[in-house]
This record gives sequence, structure tokens and C-alpha cells, in this order.
Amino acid sequence: MEDSGKTKTRNFLWLSKKSLFLGILFNIGTAVSISTSGALIRYTQMGGNICAVISGVMATILSVPFILSLDKDQRSCTILLIAILNGFVVSGLYSLFYLMSLDYITSSETMAVNFFSCFLFSVILEVIVFKVKPHWLTSIPAVIGLAGLFLISRSRNDDPFSFEGYQWTHIPGILYSLAGGFLGGIFHTVIKKFRNVEMILILGFGAVGQCVVPTVQLVIQKYDFSNLELKSCMFMLLASCLFVSASVLAIKGTQLSSPSIGSFVKTSAIVFGYVMELLLFKEHFFIYSVIGCSLVGISIIFYSFIVFKTTPETTAQTSETNQFHMNTTQ
Repeated sequence: MEDSGKTKTRNFLWLSKKSLFLGILFNIGTAVSISTSGALIRYTQMGGNICAVISGVMATILSVPFILSLDKDQRSCTILLIAILNGFVVSGLYSLFYLMSLDYITSSETMAVNFFSCFLFSVILEVIVFKVKPHWLTSIPAVIGLAGLFLISRSRNDDPFSFEGYQWTHIPGILYSLAGGFLGGIFHTVIKKFRNVEMILILGFGAVGQCVVPTVQLVIQKYDFSNLELKSCMFMLLASCLFVSASVLAIKGTQLSSPSIGSFVKTSAIVFGYVMELLLFKEHFFIYSVIGCSLVGISIIFYSFIVFKTTPETTAQTSETNQFHMNTTQ
């Protein structure tokens, strides 16, 4: 009886082994794209605001034709309202805070704070919204992953456990990352809750939302584009393309798995980000970063294994899922 209850709770997230496996792959793709994008933004030294505007405009232009081609049922007032609130407001601010934090701290530190805080908030929201309690074994890889992220973010210090001489000017970047993680948890939970909202609607409204504030800031600051090098512009364009692809993969990954699973797997971006920084900036290996990356990798494999083993072969609530779609489209 206890096992049956657990299966029912797990299936309330509409998971199956196949969808979970695909969701993990999509989230790993997100991690690769977002880490490469962050490293390129740092390499160009043009700032996160520029990437927010370029990627926002790019995603908006790409999504408009697809949005216009949707049926009326797919563009009802209720669905559009959800897409606007979750896309334009939540996702827009989520992407903005993440990109702005890159102006204060390294991409590895940004991803460490952002993705792990997103994971914690997602777990809390899943308990509240879906009544899903995480398996107690998942706390083990979570602690291992947190230890790895801490070592990576503090790897440049001789003693990572000492905060003497810490640059407190990094605090705004950490706060931006925390705010982004909180909004990310809300964003992906809403995606999972209202699965009938088309991905392109969320992407389109989110793209518009993420570039509004940065555009205003660039205008107020009278950003000088005349001194930009062609090489930097090309790398920034590539970073923006990767950021858009990361957004698409993240949304799809959440739809196929769950907010907490997706955010935890995306912490692998720290490992990829560290490798990219070594390649782009020719930085030296830090023993604590190597240990931290190893711990993150182990934690993701362990966490994925636990979730995969506790997920049923197929979704047992097909009728309930169909009823859900009928209720939300009316």
C-alpha cells in the first residue's frame, strides 16, 4: 500500500522513465549551452545586459511566426495570461537577474548560486503545489553537490573555508543569482503545472520581458557601441544564440521531467563552465575546482539514478492527465 501511494504521488508530476530520461538529456544540453554562453559573455567583456537584449530580440523575432500560427484554443485568454505572467514577468526577470550577476561574479559562481538555489526552491514548490515529497535518499547527492559547488566557487582562495579578505563587492552578484534562482523555481513549476501552455508562448513572452529593463539601462547609460571590436561582437552573437537555445532546452526539459530534477541536473553547467574558462582564459587548474567538479558530477549521476529508479515505467494517471488538459483548455 505504501508503494502504491508513492507511485501515485510521483505520477502526479506526469513522469515516466522515458520522459525522465529525455528530460535529463535536455537539461544537460541546457547546461552545456548556458555555461558556454556565460563564458563567452565574460570573454567579450561587453556585459550581461547586451546579451539580454540581443538574445531577447532574437527569441522574440523567432517566436512571433509560430505564435501567430497557433490555434485559437492554444491562444485563449487564460493561456495568454499564464504565458504573460510566467513568461514576460517571471522568466524575463529570471533571465535578467542571471545575466546581470555576471557583471559582478564569475560565471561559475553565478551558476553555482543560481542553479542550486533554483533546485532548493523547486523542491519546496513541488511539495506545496504537487504534494510531492522528495525521496530521502536524494538529500545525499544534494549535500554532495552543494559541497562541490562551494569548493568551485571558492577555489581561487588558498583556504576555501576562510572568508578573510573576501571581496564584498561580489554581494550584488550573489543576490542577483539568488533572486534568479527563486524566480527560476517559480517559472519551471508553473510550466509543469500548466502543461497545455505552448512552449513557444513562454519563450516569446519571456524574451520580451528579459530585454525591457536592460534596454532602458543601456539608453540611460548611453552605451558606446562605436568602440566594439568585430571579434567581440561575433562572440556576443554566439553567446546570445546559445542563451536562446538554453532557454528552449530548459523549458522542454522541465516539461519532460520536473522542476527540481531539471534544476539539479543543470548544476552540471558548473563543470562545463569551468572547462570553458580554462579553454578561453587559459587559467590554471585549481585543485579545489577539480574536486568540486568531481563532486558535482557524482551528485548528478547519483541523484539521476535515485529518481530514475523511483519513477514508474509508464504514467499511471493517463485519464487524470487527459482530464487536466480538458479542464485547463476550457
